Amino acid sequence: MIKKMFFIICIIELTNCCKETPSSTYTFKKLHTISLKDNKSERVPGYYFADNIPHYENIFLSSGKFDGKLYLMGIDIITGKILWKSSPTDKSTATYQLNPKEQLAIIDGYYYFTSFSDNEDFLIKLNMRDGSFEKLNNVLPPVITNVYYNGVLGFERTIFVDNAGLFIAYANIDDLKFKKIPTPVYNTFFTPEVQPAMDKIHTLCSIWNYIPLKNKEGDLCVFIRYNDFHPSKLYPFINDGRTWSVQKLSLYNIDQQKWVYNGVDIFDDNNKLQKNTTEETSLIYFQNGLGFENIEYSSSVFAVDAYTGKLVWKKNTEGTESSTGVGWDIHAMVNGKLYCSSSAAAGICLDAKTGDKLFEFNGNGYNAMESDGKNIYGASQGDGMLKCFDLNNGKTKTQEDIHMARSIGIYHPQDGQKAKIMVHNFNQAFIYEAVE
Repeated sequence: MIKKMFFIICIIELTNCCKETPSSTYTFKKLHTISLKDNKSERVPGYYFADNIPHYENIFLSSGKFDGKLYLMGIDIITGKILWKSSPTDKSTATYQLNPKEQLAIIDGYYYFTSFSDNEDFLIKLNMRDGSFEKLNNVLPPVITNVYYNGVLGFERTIFVDNAGLFIAYANIDDLKFKKIPTPVYNTFFTPEVQPAMDKIHTLCSIWNYIPLKNKEGDLCVFIRYNDFHPSKLYPFINDGRTWSVQKLSLYNIDQQKWVYNGVDIFDDNNKLQKNTTEETSLIYFQNGLGFENIEYSSSVFAVDAYTGKLVWKKNTEGTESSTGVGWDIHAMVNGKLYCSSSAAAGICLDAKTGDKLFEFNGNGYNAMESDGKNIYGASQGDGMLKCFDLNNGKTKTQEDIHMARSIGIYHPQDGQKAKIMVHNFNQAFIYEAVE
């Protein structure tokens, strides 16, 4: 049976959130504070961990700026010590595409990611144990003009990169011979005034996200979710002239080199909701914000059968008008429950199999959440709080005010010790335990 998978999409929006009074005797015990900059450097620029902190065993990855230079750093979450600093490129214009998704490319203790500098992309292989690295030149397929590679996904011994959402390429880490996945089916409905500009930048479709998985037969496949652009004139409820889109799904079988399905429109009336009647179904979860053909599908959470592209269930946000631009971020799935937060509404817990709402919690503005199996922890850039929520009812157990809390990661010791929690803001990393 295929392991159920979910996708995390972050829409970060700063909001002022009410602070809830903790409902238990839990408290956060601060163990370590680590500076991510020195007095000679400005605030750490372009923070590269938008959601959950990458880590290998007890070594957690961070970025910092010292003597005016940007570094990647390995931090021991047990001792709070910086184990190594590494700078894969000396170019001041460099950026590291480290934004993690649900399947980080950390394989055999090596982290694969891309670096972009002066219109040049590199694939970098970073040893998480000591910070040594290899800059793997000339292995990536040529990029389309003026765009670059986004973050790297890993699945077993295969890594995937996407060229700014315009195409996907994959390679086995043993030979790094990349091949492109064909572009999914798309339509062009732009007005004559807009179409030439779109043709110039080769925007055929915009890939939102993709998830590598194995099908029932064991073949390596890629589930692709993308936008098929339409002009806003098709939709009478939008009259501001913007270009909006229809969302489509495709599944490509890499081993068989063929599409399983291609260009399925989950908003199509013929794509009726189907019941999840078999344990063989591999559900993929995602959320929508504004900008879709049917306003009923905006600001909603979806479950889709990865084998067929069929919609299994959808859950609209309750009491929220889609015109407000509110979207739901799916942060974690624990014990068959999805924990989602919104930038301007209460957090919500859904039954992963049915989509039924189980309870709400004070999770607005949380751009990162992780669980230790007993509780769920959230870092909010909105109200700056680190919070511990009860998995069963969403009540806040304890909270800590961290200015501009940004990213979170949890270490699960094998010796029965308490879980360690790392949270970042722009200038510091903090390590906590939640204790009773």
